[in-house]
Amino acid sequence: MFDDMTARRHNWLQGVLWFVVLGFLASSLLYGLGTALICYQAPRRGVMTNLDLLADPLLMLLNVGAPTAIAASVFLWFRARHGVGTPRCALALNSLSVLVTVVLAILGIWIYGREMQGRLHLSEDVWWMFAL
Repeated sequence: MFDDMTARRHNWLQGVLWFVVLGFLASSLLYGLGTALICYQAPRRGVMTNLDLLADPLLMLLNVGAPTAIAASVFLWFRARHGVGTPRCALALNSLSVLVTVVLAILGIWIYGREMQGRLHLSEDVWWMFAL
């Protein structure tokens, strides 16, 4: 009886961790597609883009999504090292989370540097960045 409950708990936790990481990756992809569409369509229509439309979701992804996804993927890797899951999948997921976070940070530096004419720095709004 206890083995069955433990197995269910492990499966439930594994599912939650995968959901967190894949949710971050999916929301980052949607944000990237939306940003590309906004940046591509606005100059063609002669419309000035509202930079809060670009900056606010990016800050949410960088402040909440990225640290949560990286922590979940590291936890998946530790669990895989102890026999729950495959280490290759966990390592690939961890690498992908870090890569997406770096791409979002580069996009944020571009938005803050170029579009906001240096009024603000991304490191002032993202808690885990230090002097970028």
